[in-house]
Amino acid sequence: MNPLYQLAAQLLMAFAVLLIGGIIGKLVEKTVGRTLHELELNILFRRMLGTKVMLEELLSGAAKWLIYVMTLLIALKQLGIENIVLYTLLGSILLFCLIGLLLGLRDFIPNAVSGLLLYKRGTITEGDIIKVKDIEGRVKSITLVQTILETKNKDSIYIPNAALVREFWKKKK
Repeated sequence: MNPLYQLAAQLLMAFAVLLIGGIIGKLVEKTVGRTLHELELNILFRRMLGTKVMLEELLSGAAKWLIYVMTLLIALKQLGIENIVLYTLLGSILLFCLIGLLLGLRDFIPNAVSGLLLYKRGTITEGDIIKVKDIEGRVKSITLVQTILETKNKDSIYIPNAALVREFWKKKK
């Protein structure tokens, strides 16, 4: 068989794989999103964490991109690209995802741990009047990552829980 025809056939097959993978990825995203929405995952996490987390969209998007990456790998394999290139590409994608995840969690983890400490110690409860640095107010709510103070002017001040554990604060009676 002519090498040019063989290359054209490989390109056509790789394009077909990418097209089918794109369609399957979109279908998986919609199905996973609909299923997680029926389970009310966002509402459940909003109640648990006290913050708005778009977990349904995050997980359905991750499922879609997993299908896309698998499709890309199959298409590259169809074109005869060596495994070392595929592994290098996959390794660099995973490295960038891991770095992004760690950077995203950099502030969340200390605040969440501090929120658990505040909850366990019970040093601050809703309704307490506290002063942190030069900010004074009544504790409106305490979530996993932040404490909301309401000042005398009815302003809401959001204080990260890590700051409450790390900083000196005064509880008024």
